[in-house]
Amino acid sequence: MKTWTQILRILSLSGMCVLISCRTTHPTTTRDNSELQSEIDSYTPQTMTLDPVKSKLALTELDRISRIYLSEAVAWANSQPSCDSFCMALIVSETLAASQKREMAQQKLENIRLGNRDKRWGAIPPLPGWRGFFGDIESLLSKGKSADGRYTLTEGVLHFPLKDSVFRNLNRFDSPGSFLEVGAILPIFRDETSPPLFIGSDKFGHFLSTGFEYMETYQETFDDTLKAGLSAAEAEERALFAVHVRGLLTETTSLGGWIARVFSYGDLSANFDGFRFFKDIVDGRSPYLAFDKDSKRWQIGPETFAWEKLVQDTWDEGQNCSHYFDSVQGTNDFAHKIVAQLVELQQKFGKDVSCPSLVDRCQAMAKREDRLYRNPYRKALISPQCLQIADGLRSKPSFTQADTSLSPEQLDQKGFLAGETVVKISRQWCAEQRDNLVKKRCQSLGKEFRTSTECLEKVKRITSEGFRCAFDTQDFLGWAK
Repeated sequence: MKTWTQILRILSLSGMCVLISCRTTHPTTTRDNSELQSEIDSYTPQTMTLDPVKSKLALTELDRISRIYLSEAVAWANSQPSCDSFCMALIVSETLAASQKREMAQQKLENIRLGNRDKRWGAIPPLPGWRGFFGDIESLLSKGKSADGRYTLTEGVLHFPLKDSVFRNLNRFDSPGSFLEVGAILPIFRDETSPPLFIGSDKFGHFLSTGFEYMETYQETFDDTLKAGLSAAEAEERALFAVHVRGLLTETTSLGGWIARVFSYGDLSANFDGFRFFKDIVDGRSPYLAFDKDSKRWQIGPETFAWEKLVQDTWDEGQNCSHYFDSVQGTNDFAHKIVAQLVELQQKFGKDVSCPSLVDRCQAMAKREDRLYRNPYRKALISPQCLQIADGLRSKPSFTQADTSLSPEQLDQKGFLAGETVVKISRQWCAEQRDNLVKKRCQSLGKEFRTSTECLEKVKRITSEGFRCAFDTQDFLGWAK
């Protein structure tokens, strides 16, 4: 008898895995294969000769178009009978991401007004005119034209076909999504001397769409925790933890491990930064939007919207390393083929393109901390390679032709961690954070239990039901209900 995981892998081979991903970013409908999956090659662009002027012009144009969509979001919000900050965040997500037809977003707004915030897009049937997986901003980069057809962007964005990427030798057993397209890359130059960031087109979709879904997860967990009698501080901590657990779960299953066979920390980081963006809107902290209490209308905020302020180093998959799972046949051919391509690029261009590309950027990424981006959570957002290098536990890996035949364990030791390895690391981190929540809860309960052991056992049992930290099929099916 086949296990659920085996069944899901078989489904994914025929491009059908999306049918059971009922709470991923987008609803199920019939679509062209080119819209199902795009993977990012952040290695090959490191060997290209780039024109910084064209890249900066592309970013400037992307900002200009994004500001138009943001203004349209404000107009849409002001056309509603009433629109609170959560409503505004939803409208911004749908206007910039535009992964749904406006009527669908309008239906969700009505659900919110009726108090049905738990309604998901998966419960709403697709309507004629739905634009597919790629929203306007992501499509602008990946296809050179916004999904609504109003804007084009062709100069300064890197496009290269599958046959010219590091994924070119993969087959469907290595990665069921590998027969699909390679996403575009937007080089972002921070200054005149440093190498650019290579940001995949998909990261903008993660930021704008999945970031809002993270916001929903946070809000639901926060509200439920308050209803359970916990303090606001405990509710915030549990809600932040729930956001990261959600990300690790979907990256291990529906959005990573089951189809593409890639675990992307760059995706997780873009998701979380999108969550921070939308949480600022909900909390009234956004510098890009403001609500006038006198007129009860939304307006553009004091700060000009610009992607360069929002994009982080952690979105670059050549810096914040991705990890490759064994093929569905149980071999590690995927990792071997990527290593072989890295060696070929090094031999051809005389440049080491292994990940992470720059050690000092790993150190800066590891030190980042703010109101929501806290040190305990960095292990859910930054690849183990980068963190180990930042902490002085490992040096930047390099590879030779002989490394293409190493076992998974030997590749791990070289610093090329397998997807299965990072899932184990994620499970361990999740369990540690869950246990810390349990201990803090018991400390706050004081004398409600006769012994600390009694408290720990009861609270841990309740907490474990919500956070299993297995990141397996059972976790996914429980979350997707």
